[in-house]
Amino acid sequence: MMTLLDCGIEIVGGIGHRLILRVDGTILYRQLVSGDGVEIESSEMRSSYPQSGGYFPLFVLDRASDALWAKAQGGALDFVATRDRSCSIYGRIWPEPTAPASRPNFNLFALARILLSTSIPMRQGDSAASARRPGNISLRPSLASALGVSQPHISLLLRKLPSGAVRPVSEGWVVDDFDILWNWHCSVYPGPGGVHLSWRSRHHRETQARNVSKVTRIARSALRHDLANAPVLRAGFEAMPVPTRNSIHAFVTLEGEQPHADELGPVTFFSPVIVSSMTELGYTRCAAAEASVQIIQPADPTVYRTASAWRLESRTDPLLTAWSLRGTSQKMQVAALRDWARSHAREN
Repeated sequence: MMTLLDCGIEIVGGIGHRLILRVDGTILYRQLVSGDGVEIESSEMRSSYPQSGGYFPLFVLDRASDALWAKAQGGALDFVATRDRSCSIYGRIWPEPTAPASRPNFNLFALARILLSTSIPMRQGDSAASARRPGNISLRPSLASALGVSQPHISLLLRKLPSGAVRPVSEGWVVDDFDILWNWHCSVYPGPGGVHLSWRSRHHRETQARNVSKVTRIARSALRHDLANAPVLRAGFEAMPVPTRNSIHAFVTLEGEQPHADELGPVTFFSPVIVSSMTELGYTRCAAAEASVQIIQPADPTVYRTASAWRLESRTDPLLTAWSLRGTSQKMQVAALRDWARSHAREN
């Protein structure tokens, strides 16, 4: 059932192995059947398995072969592939295929976020000529070092930033118009991508944040590769600087009474590893619109570097926080966050 939810299919009822699904407003009746040993070459899989009380079989498999996909697309059978996180029901495929999209230029957006983090000029790259001299007040690394790319690549990216947003000075590059660069990022950043998993719970919001923090850190500590060094970052309302939270007014509920999705949006964390152990703490997998908790394993590799540039290793930088607050009813959150970010940059 988790795979069906991942694919965006609504489960509206059912009991045991029988499910009632809603797809584009149409009610469908399906009965889960183990796909082990399914004969794919049979002419009509749908007719090979008789209906049981009006429920057509929905085969549950580990992975789907090319032959199985071909049969399913012709409407011969319905299946769910749990490892592939995909399914086909009555000839339709979920997730629905989309035209290949070019990879977002994550480095370009990260460059904007790094430049916005400070009022101190930042050099494009490190060289003997630009090494720190006595009296040079700059304590910031170069843009190339902060982003983990070459100086020529930084030079190329700078030319792609919006006109009037940044300018060169004798010591490097500075933001010339904070609002232009902030607004540009908020309007064109496509989001971190990656894997988004959602749960709901009726625990108090602070309890949910503690639970997510605990399970993500335990999962990260079990890794044996470079991701083990990547931090778990709070996002959304939990990433708001404390001074800005005081201006936010939201309905507060008691333990056990919190709605599935409140006006502050879900408790959101960016994690280098996705965890699936939330169910052990009483959480239920759900669609994103109903989530009280969301864990994101970002495809954008720069989110950890820009958090460090803002010296916010335990939470996302303010622009990513603004992205994660999109769609919430508290528009004042983003305005307060913007004011805080502007003041923070002036002091750093």
